Amino acid sequence: MNIQPGRAVTAEEKAAAQEHLNRARAAMRSVDGYDQATVDRLCRAVAWATANEQTFGRLTRMSVDESGMGSAEGVPARRWKILGILRDALRTKSVGIIEDLPEKGIVKYAKPAGVIAGVLPVTNPLVTMVNMTINAVKCRDAVIFSPHPLSRKTALEITRVLRTALKKQGAPEDLVQCLATPSIPLAQELMAICDLTIATGGAGMVKAAYGSGKPAYGGGAGNATVVIDETADVADAAKSTRISKTQNHGSGCSCDGNLLVEANVYNRFLDALQKEGGYLTSADEKRRLEAVMWDRDGRRTLDTVARPAALIAEKAGFQLPEGKSFIIVKEDKIGKVHRFSSEKLSPVLAIFKYSGTDTLVDMVSAIFEV
Repeated sequence: MNIQPGRAVTAEEKAAAQEHLNRARAAMRSVDGYDQATVDRLCRAVAWATANEQTFGRLTRMSVDESGMGSAEGVPARRWKILGILRDALRTKSVGIIEDLPEKGIVKYAKPAGVIAGVLPVTNPLVTMVNMTINAVKCRDAVIFSPHPLSRKTALEITRVLRTALKKQGAPEDLVQCLATPSIPLAQELMAICDLTIATGGAGMVKAAYGSGKPAYGGGAGNATVVIDETADVADAAKSTRISKTQNHGSGCSCDGNLLVEANVYNRFLDALQKEGGYLTSADEKRRLEAVMWDRDGRRTLDTVARPAALIAEKAGFQLPEGKSFIIVKEDKIGKVHRFSSEKLSPVLAIFKYSGTDTLVDMVSAIFEV
């Protein structure tokens, strides 16, 4: 959800946000006395309610059908992300004394952060929502989700599943809530009145979270950069790149976005990528691809985010040959005006050539600033 100048929040939206907040605070008071074993049981409940294969598959397909983004393929593997998050949460103490340093006379006690405003991305609402819920419940916090309008129905259904899991454990359902009619002004109001914001989405929304006047964590651009040096197993690296770039149509923030390849292995690696199903664009196809993937202001176009490579190519006016599942663009420039060095959120990746460690470090640093 990108922030652009628009209308002010309405009185009705203000009242709705305040009602959600009041209910969340009441729910937090109800669980204030929960011990570690109880909150850990709630963490397990919400994780298993969403990570079981049937429910995860249903909610994933619902998200893809509603937003048109992502893919329902590979669902069984993706649900393990939730169980990994659960594993990490259960290893951490979050109630009572969490650290005792007698030699320094320091005893640390955990306390809830408060009500969390969870601003959601359109591309991956399921894992994002469950991740936030597990960690909120772990700390006896409440979370109010502000979904992207294109995935609103899915977010509401995920919320229903999470609330049902809490209710079955005798916990207050209002520890997890979701805005039924999301909008940018309402999201901004929610961030302003909650105790903490966790924002995952467009750069504008993350910036707004940091400017809300409350503590905030922002998930920035998903523009992962991978270095392929002269010691790499070229075939294995190409295979890993293909798996990363085609998973969920390249919508994951951690999927390969830019490949920096050492000059001595560059040509061999590029050949290996094409054998794995990569399509190398011509200069003209690269130009047309850029024109459909970004608008005049440099914003990603929604109809090319997390879409199949063949569909993106078709929008750009060329066809992918049979067996090609991702698109490769040669690039040698880095910066905001050089779009392919920025976040792509699609099965499109940029490949760069480098020589020498100093040059590599400079390139990685430059991409980080894009």
